[in-house]
Amino acid sequence: GYWSAESLNGRVVGGLLGFALEEAFGEPEFVPTRFCVDLLRLPPMAPVRVETKLARAGGRLKLADAELFAGDTLIARANCLFLRKSADTEAPTWHTPAWDAPS
Repeated sequence: GYWSAESLNGRVVGGLLGFALEEAFGEPEFVPTRFCVDLLRLPPMAPVRVETKLARAGGRLKLADAELFAGDTLIARANCLFLRKSADTEAPTWHTPAWDAPS
């Protein structure tokens, strides 16, 4: 890692957490749309484990959480919002009407 030769890089931690969430809860009809990682401690260059859980599952979205542990110590956590794929709407998108103001 950048901070110490005995630490993991944050990109590795984020990649591992994202991979674990997609493996556990990814489905072809759902797309990961938001992914957030919190590094709580310096990740040690040591064996780690990831625990995942589904926080919410609905028809249009799924929210999943993951936690990374080294031993019994929580090192990082992440969550990912998966949205169901859908077609674009036929209706035009609303926009603010033009504003005529004197110059």
